[in-house]
Amino acid sequence: MTSRTTGDGKFSLRRTLFRHLRESIRHYGVLRTIGETIAALYRLLRDRMPDRRRTHYGDMDFDWERMVDTTRANVGFRTQLMAALTGHEYYPSEPWLFEQIMQALPVRFPDFLFIDLGSGKGRSLMMASDYPFRRILGVEYLPGLHRIAQENIARYTSERQQ
Repeated sequence: MTSRTTGDGKFSLRRTLFRHLRESIRHYGVLRTIGETIAALYRLLRDRMPDRRRTHYGDMDFDWERMVDTTRANVGFRTQLMAALTGHEYYPSEPWLFEQIMQALPVRFPDFLFIDLGSGKGRSLMMASDYPFRRILGVEYLPGLHRIAQENIARYTSERQQ
């Protein structure tokens, strides 16, 4: 699904939301769409509670050490709402898990492209740059997260970067 913009090129939450609801009703029916929408709103509101928000700060070390913004805690309410209602919620990759996966791959990295579908704020793309992939590509649905990813990638440096 593509995002909709207003005449001045700005992202239109209302248009995108209505389009998503129409498509969801057509594919899944009214009752399932209502149920999924209520569940998404509940998760969104629940995750904004102070005790739940603290769980999203657990990976601040990655951001602090590299002077980037990849945590879920810093995603604006409008972006979170759009993500929750369209099933594109943002969860950054855990560095320790990413490292384990990369080390377990029995491949020669220069022979492969790294593609991250739903690249969010670009954390996986930055971590992938520590490996000699032929090329690294990120695809993000939400314009706000894509903009942040571009800013993060522009300032990201790592001693292991290849």
